[in-house]
Amino acid sequence: MSIHRFKAWLVISAVVLPLLGCGGSGETSGTGGASGGSGGKGGTASGGAGGSGGSCAPSGTSCANGESCCPGLTCCSGNPIPPGQESCGVECPVSDRNLKQNFQSVDPNQVLEQLAKVPISTWSYKTDNPSVRHIGPMAQDFKATFGVGASDRTIFQIDGDGVALAAIQGLRARLLRLEAENEQLKRTVKALESRSGRPVSTSAATR
Repeated sequence: MSIHRFKAWLVISAVVLPLLGCGGSGETSGTGGASGGSGGKGGTASGGAGGSGGSCAPSGTSCANGESCCPGLTCCSGNPIPPGQESCGVECPVSDRNLKQNFQSVDPNQVLEQLAKVPISTWSYKTDNPSVRHIGPMAQDFKATFGVGASDRTIFQIDGDGVALAAIQGLRARLLRLEAENEQLKRTVKALESRSGRPVSTSAATR
């Protein structure tokens, strides 16, 4: 092969092979055929294992920084998932009423009582630097307490939000009851003071 043909072959290889997904690094295809060779970036659809050494993000792990989800998984993003909390999953949470069935009401006060018993701690992911801390319940405790979700290894954002919102409703109902009782006490005290002509202590009014 002449030097000119060799140079031409190098040029063709440099241009054509990356387009065919044969590159071993950069943002083209990796070992598993998904986006991302060494240091490549993934997308929101499921695909083969990309990244360095053919690794991929398993179910429940983050894909917020472009990690490629393992085969059969999708990078769940968009409403109701907050930016930066995208994760890989078989099904992504949606809130459209038309996509739901088997509706059952919940007792906000009961949810509040259940939530009060769920252990909350701070912790680090094993893949994080120990200095990176998070706060929240364990998926196993959440599943055992509320019985929602398909797995006891992950907590869907929509389920966590639902529990928090129901608990807030329970707290509001308690607050309204306390405010009503307080107003009744004020009226009782005022009536007693009007009859006696002197101030009445709250403790006397509640006997």
